[in-house]
Amino acid sequence: GGAGNDRMNGGAGNDRMDGGAGNDRMNGGAGNDTMNGGAGNDRMDGGAGNDRMSGGAGNDTMSGGAGNDTMNGGAGNDRMSGGAGNDRMNGGAGNDRMDGGAGNDRMDGGAGNDRMDGGAGNDRMNGGAGNDTMNGGAGNDRMDGGAGNDRMDGGAGNDTMNGGAGNDTMNGGAGNDRMDGGAGNDRMSGGAGNDTMNGGAGDDIMNGGAGNDIMNGGAGNDTMDGGAGNDIMNGGAGDDRMDGGAGDDIMNGGAGDDVMFGGAGNDTMDGGAGDDIMFGGAGNDTLNGGAGNDILVGGAGDDILLGGAGDDLFIYQVGDGNDFVNGGGGHWLDTISLGDGAGGSLGALGSDWTVELSRGSVVAEGDDSLTLSDNAAGQIHFSDGSTMEFTNIERIEW
Repeated sequence: GGAGNDRMNGGAGNDRMDGGAGNDRMNGGAGNDTMNGGAGNDRMDGGAGNDRMSGGAGNDTMSGGAGNDTMNGGAGNDRMSGGAGNDRMNGGAGNDRMDGGAGNDRMDGGAGNDRMDGGAGNDRMNGGAGNDTMNGGAGNDRMDGGAGNDRMDGGAGNDTMNGGAGNDTMNGGAGNDRMDGGAGNDRMSGGAGNDTMNGGAGDDIMNGGAGNDIMNGGAGNDTMDGGAGNDIMNGGAGDDRMDGGAGDDIMNGGAGDDVMFGGAGNDTMDGGAGDDIMFGGAGNDTLNGGAGNDILVGGAGDDILLGGAGDDLFIYQVGDGNDFVNGGGGHWLDTISLGDGAGGSLGALGSDWTVELSRGSVVAEGDDSLTLSDNAAGQIHFSDGSTMEFTNIERIEW
């Protein structure tokens, strides 16, 4: 083409076009064509065939058409449309936009804030440096955000998302998706399906949605919402907050002062090291405080509450069910609280409850408390017919 704004039409056959300097327009037509735009804001239409396009410097527009096309944007804010076929797009430097269309496409954004739309097919997207936006569309897609605050939407299919460094946002959509946040404060939404989320370092927010999801918070103060399904949540290091939602959930707080809500279902909760607060919710739950001064609330259902090491508090309301409470052996001050306004006595039925000791003795009796000897055991019988069995408890208050 040389210098100037050139127009080239390839026609049938395998054509080669070199635009040179200027804002050039190239139409490849049928065949496997090669187009080099050179400097300038060029427009290239590959047509049918397996075409290769290089934009060079400038803000270029490339349309692959039918076939397995390769597009290299070069420097500038480029736009690439793959069309039908398994296409490869390299954005280069600049804020590029890539539309894969039908087929299993590969997109590399390069430096800049890029936008990639995979369309139908199993697509692979690499954002590179910059704050990138990736939409997988239908298919089992893979997205790598690279450095920057990236946004990824998996769409339908079993998608894999790697956030890389930065504060990333990931939406899995329908399908069994895997999300790795990497470093940064990431936000992940699994959507429908059995999803796996790894927060990595940072204060991450995870929402599992429908399905049996696995969430690993990693280092940082993470927030996890399991949604519907039987979910597994691992908080890792940090002060984490977990809400199991509906389903039989498993929650492990790890190190830190964690807050856990079991929600509906038969949940299993382990606080780990730290001063944890645990609410079982509806269902027959098992709560293990671990090391630290923990607060355990079983809620409705026949629950098992284990305090572990530390001065633990067990809160019970009349009507919560038949619970078993173990404060943990050793020289701790473990306390059962029977709720506001409850009344009762030792050895005789009170207005709400009565205590029977099978081990230990009453050290002191106050208006609203009983102080017991170390590691006392026994039962509390409630007026609604339910019973709490307890062991290794030093105080009962109301």
